[in-house]
Amino acid sequence: MPTTSLGLPFVDDELESRVRSKLLEIEKELAVAVTSDIGFVNDAARHLLDAGGKRFRPLLVVLAYAGLRPQEALALEWSHVRERTVVIEQKNVDGELMPGQKTGRAARTPEIIGPLRSDLVTWRLRSGNPAGGLVFPNYEGEPWRQHDWLNWNRRIWTPVARKLGIQEPPYTLRHSYASLRMREGLSIPEIAEDLGHSQIMTLETYSHVMRELKGAPALSAEEQVRRARDQRRERSAG
Repeated sequence: MPTTSLGLPFVDDELESRVRSKLLEIEKELAVAVTSDIGFVNDAARHLLDAGGKRFRPLLVVLAYAGLRPQEALALEWSHVRERTVVIEQKNVDGELMPGQKTGRAARTPEIIGPLRSDLVTWRLRSGNPAGGLVFPNYEGEPWRQHDWLNWNRRIWTPVARKLGIQEPPYTLRHSYASLRMREGLSIPEIAEDLGHSQIMTLETYSHVMRELKGAPALSAEEQVRRARDQRRERSAG
């Protein structure tokens, strides 16, 4: 089977011809933030807590460890959170829950890794263990409106980003999910499906991560997150 210059098998002839031409163009570093490093997520979580944003930490980890877009996370309901997966089938458009993903694709079901599952269980208990409803409602218990999101960005996210020395929006946290899954050994089609991307877009966006991980031993996403959290605790204790 023919492979790309990264050693990845082509899925079909049409994809081969399109991807081959794209890969020839992707030789320079892509303008993707270093947020693919899960250490960034843990540092961001710590700064969110310092900034008084404790109730928003679960939102942060959902973006980073499940690969959701912000408008998908803000439309997430407890009925969508299953034992092993989370169902992404609607989006929040200025406070209105609309069916479908941003890209218009059918529902997708990324896996919930252990650390994220624990965080969601804790968040549900702190929220009063609701039987249903939104996972992340606004302060009034309603879906976030555009001004809620803008206020959160200004009051919570922007100070965190400054402390981390970055300018990227919260959306970029979902790059961490792709990085985790690539290190775990998932294929491009699997990652693309989890992110709601096309395979070509996934190759274009994360080719630099694949180059960095080429030849590295596989490591489960759960173990990667646990190690990063253990290292953060050790740094804090030191």
